[in-house]
Amino acid sequence: MLPFRVKIAAGRPAYEQVVAAVHRAVAAGNLARGDTFPSVRALCQELRISPNTALRAVKELTEEGILEVVPGVGTRVAEPKRQSSAMRRKLLR
Repeated sequence: MLPFRVKIAAGRPAYEQVVAAVHRAVAAGNLARGDTFPSVRALCQELRISPNTALRAVKELTEEGILEVVPGVGTRVAEPKRQSSAMRRKLLR
């Protein structure tokens, strides 16, 4: 089971939907610093998306600083950046 909720729907790229769901989970506190993030394979199986799509979502989240890759450990949630309360409310809607 994934630590965030996302229902892939038509009309928007799947990787963007995954990225948005992770942003919401972090803002809500469902994903905290140091939490293990699912592997690309696990994302593919749970969400029924292609490996390229899952990899693109993880890559984007890593580039944004939401996730960090730790050699020998895996992918984890990185130290959260400060968010304004307005941005947090927007993500939680």
